[in-house]
Amino acid sequence: VRMKRIAVVTGGSSGIGLAIVKSLSLSGIQGVSWDIKPPREDVSFIECDVTSEDKVRAAFNQTVEKFGEPTILVNNCGLQFM
Repeated sequence: VRMKRIAVVTGGSSGIGLAIVKSLSLSGIQGVSWDIKPPREDVSFIECDVTSEDKVRAAFNQTVEKFGEPTILVNNCGLQFM
């Protein structure tokens, strides 16, 4: 039995990150948004501030418990100052 692949997408609650999470899910991969704010759309979400090692560890543990161990990381998170 093949287990579903799990992908973590940092900054996955909006913009490009959200599009990546949705695209992965359409491809049969469980996309999980790690972000500081929840998405406005119905996608899997774990609250995580990637600037904190402790919060990343907690988000990883939550992801494993809820979805399984991730095998894909999309490091999309970023800040933009205009």
